[in-house]
Amino acid sequence: MLSLGIVGAGRRIQGVYGPILNTLSSEYTVVGLTTRSSERGQEAARMLKTSYFADLDALCQAHPDILLVSVSYAANDEVAQQAVQTGLPCLLETPAATQSKTIEGLMATAAGQRSLVEVAEQYPMRPMERLKQQLIASGVFGTVYAASNDFMGHDYHGFALLRSYLGWPSKPTAIWGWRKTHPVASHYFSPSAKWREDPDEEWWRAMIEFEGQRFAQFDFTSLSYGSPLRWERSTRFYGQKGMARGDELTLMNEHGTKCRPIRIERRIHNVGGMEVLDALVAHAERPLAEWQNPFHQFYLDDEAIAVASCLRSLSQALSHGVPLEYGLAQARVDQFLTEGMRRSAANGGEKVLL
Repeated sequence: MLSLGIVGAGRRIQGVYGPILNTLSSEYTVVGLTTRSSERGQEAARMLKTSYFADLDALCQAHPDILLVSVSYAANDEVAQQAVQTGLPCLLETPAATQSKTIEGLMATAAGQRSLVEVAEQYPMRPMERLKQQLIASGVFGTVYAASNDFMGHDYHGFALLRSYLGWPSKPTAIWGWRKTHPVASHYFSPSAKWREDPDEEWWRAMIEFEGQRFAQFDFTSLSYGSPLRWERSTRFYGQKGMARGDELTLMNEHGTKCRPIRIERRIHNVGGMEVLDALVAHAERPLAEWQNPFHQFYLDDEAIAVASCLRSLSQALSHGVPLEYGLAQARVDQFLTEGMRRSAANGGEKVLL
């Protein structure tokens, strides 16, 4: 059992982490919560059945084992720095900080405090992405040389997915970025629940070169979430022996004459009368890989599993000394790519050396 102190009380704390922590109450207990808004903080504290504290110093007096930090983007840099300075293990929401240089400062502070800092980059932690990574690591696709991302996660989220296919150690060497804006047809846009008359679409594109003759392409638009015009969100990767398009995986047959599908079996079991993911198994002529859900005894959907995995990564590092799965160093790379794309776009797509 580890104790958590929570910094923040917004929608993500109440709508995402709250239900997860209630479900994982046998592993985590929330000893307190603080946020800048007393009213909202007390409301969130009541929902989590914990105490509200006026500030971070007061929260630390409750002796949490871990600080979970999820605040507004504008407050991210200041609050993250304050949290890491406590020396407590921290789980920071993405992007950890708004600039790569600020993340470097967090890294320096964490090193000085000898504290653990994980970053909740959930996109590569989703169950199907875990299985893909496991298959790539097993070598069934051979070396993966190229990857693309069509609208699956903006900026750092999208770059994290691409790098998960090419391998986390793969170093980006250059990036080209473009930003285009153009009008599209009027339509209903679901996130804002509004009809949009003659809206403009902002499109970001990047090409990234990596060491070892590898490359990736990134696309994201302002209509990626909730617009019927941009209905497909998927990723691809291309290896020596096969490829993936979304969750459709294929390998070349032994004669080199055609591709054969990799069948994904989703094993389900019952937890308290609810269906819960137990494992994902990839089959060709034989089983190729099996990813076991580490939360199979809890009722969590795939997205909640991904978020809980980020917290579990920090817990395992704290309790058992295992390496963090993502951490500040990886967050810095993805934020660095975001900055490189924007810098290149501002200069007409000029090549930016990384």
